[in-house]
Amino acid sequence: MLIETLVVGFLENNCYILADEDSRSAVIIDPGDNEEDILKTVNEKKFKVEKILLTHGHPDHVGAAEAASSETGAPVYIHDEDKKLFKIKAQKPVAENDSITFGKYTIKVLHTPGHTPGSVCFLADGKLFSGDTVFAGSVGRTDLPGGSYRDIMKSIKEKILPLSDDVEILPGHGPSSSIKEEKRENPFLVDAMEGNYHLY
Repeated sequence: MLIETLVVGFLENNCYILADEDSRSAVIIDPGDNEEDILKTVNEKKFKVEKILLTHGHPDHVGAAEAASSETGAPVYIHDEDKKLFKIKAQKPVAENDSITFGKYTIKVLHTPGHTPGSVCFLADGKLFSGDTVFAGSVGRTDLPGGSYRDIMKSIKEKILPLSDDVEILPGHGPSSSIKEEKRENPFLVDAMEGNYHLY
């Protein structure tokens, strides 16, 4: 699987373009801004964008989604719980355990509420595109409308921690990591493993 990473917008959101090496079929995850740069990369690499996937509906993750959809003809996928945060005509729902395909690859959807009610992570080819659920050394904010610390910790315990230690984490902001590294270094994942979030 080919992965192109672009850091976009003033909040430095990670936008990921995933593509099949052979067919050039592709998806875009979280086109938050700088649509010209995203589309330039797509065109230079000769990718054929089939779907646009949103980990959640906050502006820094969705800002260029409508433009990218208009230019490529690809529908935008977002969880129903976050639809009210982002509305365009080409929208399609994603839900827990959905399978999204492009080329020979399949993406599994994990519903991970907490940062927003409709936050999801995308698991593909040993990589977790975690949006604002898990970062290297931290987790997403839960003090914004719809956020819940208990929910994000529950999501981490039930959806993230059971994944293989070898899974690479590609978050919505900042550097990549791995499940193994975060189990060792991330205090929030340590709390989730120990069940300490029930104290909050």
